[in-house]
Amino acid sequence: MIDDGEVENVVQLSKKTGIPQTQIRIRMQLLRLTPKIVRYIKHHEDGKSNVYISERRLCGIALLSTHEDQLAAFKQLISKSSFRKLALTRVSRRASVVSR
Repeated sequence: MIDDGEVENVVQLSKKTGIPQTQIRIRMQLLRLTPKIVRYIKHHEDGKSNVYISERRLCGIALLSTHEDQLAAFKQLISKSSFRKLALTRVSRRASVVSR
């Protein structure tokens, strides 16, 4: 909607969609993730994965400036044995609100 010119900024988008600004900003930040990470998440979103990845952790990774740095941080995250059970965050669905 922002790209199409329907709204000029996050504040207007929030008012138009009823989604809180913070959620929109998080979803926009997740769009910065390297495609390899997004593909991994889409492939493992069946709920059978033993890795839990929160939006908060993904946002931290998305802030890294290069795709190589993002991948290195993501590999470190998913290799930690303390993350067991729970389903992956569904980035593709949540990010789709911004791209509408």
